[in-house]
Amino acid sequence: MSKSRTPGSHSKNPPQAQISSHITAILCSRRGVVIATAVSLFVYLIIFHLSTSKTNYNDIIGQGGQHSSILVSDHIKATAPNPLDPIGKELELRRKLYEEKCSHQRQERYIWELFLHAPSKLAVCRIPKAGCTFWKRLFRYLNSEHNRVNISSPFDIDRIQAHFGPSTSLPTYDYHTPEGRIKVDASTKVMMVRSPYRRLWSAYVDKFVLPEWWLDHGKSIMFARKDVKNIKSCPDDIGFEEFLEYSLINHERHWRPITELCDPCTFRPKFIGHVDSTFMRDARYILATQGLGSLLAGYREDKRLTNDIENLIDYHFQLFQQRKPLHDCLTEETLAGRVWKALQLNGYFKLDHDFPHERVKAALNGTAPRQARDSVVEIFLEEFRRSPQAFGAWKSQRDVIFLEAYRNVSNVTKNKIVQRYYDDFDMFGFDKAYPGSLY
Repeated sequence: MSKSRTPGSHSKNPPQAQISSHITAILCSRRGVVIATAVSLFVYLIIFHLSTSKTNYNDIIGQGGQHSSILVSDHIKATAPNPLDPIGKELELRRKLYEEKCSHQRQERYIWELFLHAPSKLAVCRIPKAGCTFWKRLFRYLNSEHNRVNISSPFDIDRIQAHFGPSTSLPTYDYHTPEGRIKVDASTKVMMVRSPYRRLWSAYVDKFVLPEWWLDHGKSIMFARKDVKNIKSCPDDIGFEEFLEYSLINHERHWRPITELCDPCTFRPKFIGHVDSTFMRDARYILATQGLGSLLAGYREDKRLTNDIENLIDYHFQLFQQRKPLHDCLTEETLAGRVWKALQLNGYFKLDHDFPHERVKAALNGTAPRQARDSVVEIFLEEFRRSPQAFGAWKSQRDVIFLEAYRNVSNVTKNKIVQRYYDDFDMFGFDKAYPGSLY
């Protein structure tokens, strides 16, 4: 902003009274009326232009992007990124990095599935374990692909609904068809990526500490054990390195390299967000550029944490009721214990915060499934509010557990991971250094 001169700062300026009378004389003349009208119109046009065409990205994103309000209103179609904004510059560096790596690639490669919202021209690669649930909620909300009435926000859509949708399926687009390519290429293309080390750990906790994939991949891992004495009826003791070895030969999408699910050299995204370091900040920025910033207006980090706890319990208790073979491996009580452990590994509960076994046991005694689920949610949320984790402590605990998990993995398996996920490390700027030297 330019600095205004103070009256009398220049020796040749007339006194204050003379300036005032001079302006009054001009305004009182006919010519003065014309000049004043023209000046007023000019000032009005400038103010109107600024108010409708400029958006302050510092206000949109805020410091750290976690709790700031969104200023982009629903009627604004899109807002161009500010090239001088530090977040915009960081996203641009990520784009330039993959484009440089792609300069030697000529052959078109695979893109799995894409979410698309045509009115806002937003297309996002569907990548499991890289913010996928967040984007599923958002696109179900935008495309009205949910079967509930009282939905005022994407975050009102629970995890079961987001992934399995009771009556409709979430539309996805195939980039390798003429129709899909035309629609996607006319949109702003986005990828959310994640360090292979973090993504593999997240898949292990989500699918094998919790029992979601015990009946399929869990049994496959267990039957591959060389010692037949360790083959059990329930795969409830799968180790992290066991899972890592399995992931290297089984190409399930939840741990398959991101570059094999959505090749950036073919997709050519405008924005690449990082899940573990700047996810919400990047999501806010990207949505604001498409005129969708208001979708996150009511988002709060503390509310997200309690929603995560509630959704995780609800999701796994529903799966437990649907998958009867799991009843041979778990009770509702031991399932609640598994959910508690997963939440601890992700930093929601302190490590010395013991599972409230007696409270859960008493609440589940003789109750119907829906009531049992609600009782566990109530107990967990009470425990969470009684002993909340500060953000720094929450992140520190997650990092310590993550590092400890990898510390026990053999060098042979470590080297295999680097080789298998080499393109993910390279394209997206993730450090290949083994966890332990990263923090």
